[in-house]
Amino acid sequence: MKMPIALTLLFLTVNSYSQCPELLKEAKEKGASSLIITFDGLGTAEFGLGVLQKRVISKIKDRCGAKNISSMEFYYSKEGAKDAMVCAKSFSKAFGGRFTLHVLGHSFGAGKGVFNFIEEAQKADQYIENVVTYDPRGYSYKYENPGKGTVGNFVNIYQKVPLSGRKVKNADSEFDVTGKSSHVSLPKKFANLAMENLEGALSCAN
Repeated sequence: MKMPIALTLLFLTVNSYSQCPELLKEAKEKGASSLIITFDGLGTAEFGLGVLQKRVISKIKDRCGAKNISSMEFYYSKEGAKDAMVCAKSFSKAFGGRFTLHVLGHSFGAGKGVFNFIEEAQKADQYIENVVTYDPRGYSYKYENPGKGTVGNFVNIYQKVPLSGRKVKNADSEFDVTGKSSHVSLPKKFANLAMENLEGALSCAN
């Protein structure tokens, strides 16, 4: 019997949130003071496929050292963003000035998840060192980098057809890759492009 979609989403949200204390415990043991939060897109998020974790974060960990980085996926809803912020704040409290936060999203995970999270970051006065969005979509408004007070480095990678992503006003780096990848394949094909433009604690991925 298939799980109704509403129950699936509730399970994903609660499951991610409940795993944060264990992730923090492991991070303390390793000294992994950098946290990467990801938001997958419509379809991949609902089924917990972990596209960004598999296609992008694994590569970052390979280059920067898995022992230095913790990562967790959250659902792209407003509630998911709130849970992700609670997790981020627990890391910030544990690591203090050594803590660095990074956020990646694809499709609805970029257009909804990342920007929902940015709203939470502004409310909580939480600095995000790197933001990477792949084909942000899902809200009708125009997307905009909130600036250095909240986000240190904003990278947007998008394509125009099909399932087009949107531009992000005032992004620090922005790449139109139309014709070079489908919407679905964007994270896999342009993982390295994102990594080449990371700064701070994740500049080792360049």
